[in-house]
Amino acid sequence: MCPSNKGRQREYQGMQRIESTQNKRFKTIRSLNTKKYRAELSLFIAEGLKVVATAMENGWAPKYLVMTPDAQTNDFCRKVVRWGEERGTMCLETPPALLALLSTAENPPDIIGVFEQKWMPADQVAAGHDQAWLARSEEHTSELQ
Repeated sequence: MCPSNKGRQREYQGMQRIESTQNKRFKTIRSLNTKKYRAELSLFIAEGLKVVATAMENGWAPKYLVMTPDAQTNDFCRKVVRWGEERGTMCLETPPALLALLSTAENPPDIIGVFEQKWMPADQVAAGHDQAWLARSEEHTSELQ
């Protein structure tokens, strides 16, 4: 059930719709495509359902989830959205053309997550087989390793 369809009940409690590039949250999220604002806001974008879900499975609750109406037809995506809402994630729906402006991918995904950066000194990082690490590169805002 798509929250943007008139006459239908909203499936997600906190879903808000972004219709314009002038929206304050849209502008904030779009600014994360630059190193300056990622550093200033201590946030980064993770693109795609698989990356967002893996981050969340490893204890990373997103600040925002931004998705197209089509993303909400995916059962797993709906599960991810409900999990995020239970943890205070703000869920935003936007048309595919606007989501594409937030993405750095050649083929933009139907969902992105905005996460707070977590830093620790390199000598305190002990990688294990049961851990996932999120790393940021200069060209892309996030990459799961």
